[in-house]
Amino acid sequence: MPNLTFLYLTTLLLPMSLGHTLGDGSSISDTSVDERKQLLANARQYLPNQAQREALVLELKWQEKNYDADVHLVKRDIPPTANRYHSKMVNTTAHSFRASVNYAADLMDSGIPEYQQRAHQILAVVIAHQDQQPSHDTYGIWPYLLEEPLAQMSKPDWNWADFIGVSLLETYLRHYDDLPEDLREDMEASLLHASRSIQKRDVKPGYTNIAIMGTLVTYLTGHLLDQPDLQQYADMRLRRFYDYTVALGGFTEYNSPTYTQIALDELCRMRQYILAPEAKQMIDYCYELGWEVLASHFHPPSAQLAGPHSLSYSTLLKKEFYNTLYGGSRGAIDYQQAQLPVQYYKLQHQIPESLLDHFLEIPQDRVEVDTFSVGDN
Repeated sequence: MPNLTFLYLTTLLLPMSLGHTLGDGSSISDTSVDERKQLLANARQYLPNQAQREALVLELKWQEKNYDADVHLVKRDIPPTANRYHSKMVNTTAHSFRASVNYAADLMDSGIPEYQQRAHQILAVVIAHQDQQPSHDTYGIWPYLLEEPLAQMSKPDWNWADFIGVSLLETYLRHYDDLPEDLREDMEASLLHASRSIQKRDVKPGYTNIAIMGTLVTYLTGHLLDQPDLQQYADMRLRRFYDYTVALGGFTEYNSPTYTQIALDELCRMRQYILAPEAKQMIDYCYELGWEVLASHFHPPSAQLAGPHSLSYSTLLKKEFYNTLYGGSRGAIDYQQAQLPVQYYKLQHQIPESLLDHFLEIPQDRVEVDTFSVGDN
């Protein structure tokens, strides 16, 4: 069996009426209407077909037990070993805003009116718990849990503007015509608050997954809601991440079983929803580079990523990773009885053809050497 040795030298030196009014009082200009229509029309191709809806509905029925109709949120169990850095709540059951907004997205995709009505209720509750006061330190973000407001958390997590913002944005994009007008306007206001929080925080490109995710939220919010300054900020941020990645030759969160996949997921969303040719060229470069890193470190005999890993919560790969490989290769890469992800319709990974063999065999012994050297990350 060919050997694959890794020597990692990692040096980090530090459609709408023209007069529509948004939640912040601004309005959408005539010149932005065509772009907005294009973005919304493009997003609809990532809705499920009938067979995909049927598979999704089966999953939703399994999730039914976690839904609390009294508060219109999803419950989740928090283990006694949960990280207490942000939240003090452990060894309990509580209502999760992130789990709820993701559940609402699936409910909307089901196409079932009863489920979509439930999604509307969930989205209204989630939005109501966002800090929308610009003077607050926690402006634009959400708490983790209904039972633990922002003021009671150990340390509020500013990443929630990004994570919840992405889910809200994707639902808004793909289901614009299915949303009641008042809820749609509330979602627009919420996305603007989240985007302003992201803009104020201005995460640098070394924080890979949040740098990408925040760019996605601010870029599409700026273009959908005709916010020129937000458009300029997002353009700058995308260019900055691209230049940084080219200079580095990879991601700061390199070869991570967890975060490289998150980065690829968000770059995949950007490829799908962002239409500007120059932006797409930068996104495609970063997306393909992410797959190159994984391909060059994947060990087919063990079906694992050879270390070292950056930000590795779990050294061994999980079933979700193999499902992504299966979907992204159109079934050519099949480990651990992988399956096409139920939600592949809205996150359609495409592994570059030239990299497929790297996930299937090691043709000869080789040594991988990667050197990262960046002055300011």
